[in-house]
Amino acid sequence: MNIEDGLFYYLTNNAGVSAIVGTRVYPLVMAQKTTLPAVTYQTTALRPDRSLDGNTGRMTATIQINAWAETHVAVKSLAEALRTALNDYSGAMGSDTIQRSRVLNETDGWDEDTGFYRVSMQITIVYYE
Repeated sequence: MNIEDGLFYYLTNNAGVSAIVGTRVYPLVMAQKTTLPAVTYQTTALRPDRSLDGNTGRMTATIQINAWAETHVAVKSLAEALRTALNDYSGAMGSDTIQRSRVLNETDGWDEDTGFYRVSMQITIVYYE
């Protein structure tokens, strides 16, 4: 299982996040006519950790997660649920063992084309394959 599959599994099974979005968690883009709120995600960097002996089996992924909603209040509520689920998390994420995940930054936005509110988060996940 790759880290994106593990992230999908984790978010759709996290009580706080799934209470808001159910399974509306999508890689890269939302499906057309998606009911909001929803989440999209994409890996922006993936780096294997190495030692003098070679690959350690530990990876560091940087992932952008976008919370989407029709109102500012709703998107901030979803962002809070995502932050709670992901910041300083360690444990299972699908079949991967997460050493730690951290929210690095968060930016509010609004998509002019759709009229949807967005909160973008950049997170790092350090895990063992």
